[in-house]
Amino acid sequence: MLHNFTGGKDGDGPASGLLLDATGNLYGTDVAGGDTDCGCGVVFKLSGKHLSVLHSFKGTPDGAKPVAGVIMDSAGNLYGTTIDGGIQGNLGTVFEVTPANKESVLYRFRQEQNGFSPVGLVRDAQGNLYGTTAEGGLYGYGVVYEITAAGKEKILHAFCSGDCSDGGSPNGLMMDAQGNLYGTNFGGGVNRKGTIFKITLQPSHPQ
Repeated sequence: MLHNFTGGKDGDGPASGLLLDATGNLYGTDVAGGDTDCGCGVVFKLSGKHLSVLHSFKGTPDGAKPVAGVIMDSAGNLYGTTIDGGIQGNLGTVFEVTPANKESVLYRFRQEQNGFSPVGLVRDAQGNLYGTTAEGGLYGYGVVYEITAAGKEKILHAFCSGDCSDGGSPNGLMMDAQGNLYGTNFGGGVNRKGTIFKITLQPSHPQ
């Protein structure tokens, strides 16, 4: 056993997978716990059997409940999402944690029509982030979105258009070498049992 969570400052309830860096350190999130009054979750690092908390969420304004894990860029910065917290309705956030353990919010979801409850991220070579929201969007069944390096959101697709044949409640994304995005939907589709989808990005996003 590498670590037993206490439900206190070290967090409570790791709900996602782990990220492994080149030197063997593990990174992850807990949906609750931490050293703030709200117990809104943490980002942690495990070196051997030593766990350190990189950030404890406050709910407002930085987010709460980081259900998905984190990703890392070549400089060691971590990126992730919270499904709750932020501002204007607690619709979730996209965040960054630097190697110096400085957390910043890259985007706060403010309107349900732009999606809310984001789950997971992928990142391209230009620093743009892509993710899905489990809910919200034009039709209420989630979206695929882009957060540019400048912190602007762009909706790439809103699910459950028309007769819901495209699916709804997306789970997350992966990206291929050409910059195409792939993911799954928990529900919707022709048989109402979920779908697998692909989104081809515009040529302005070379990989």
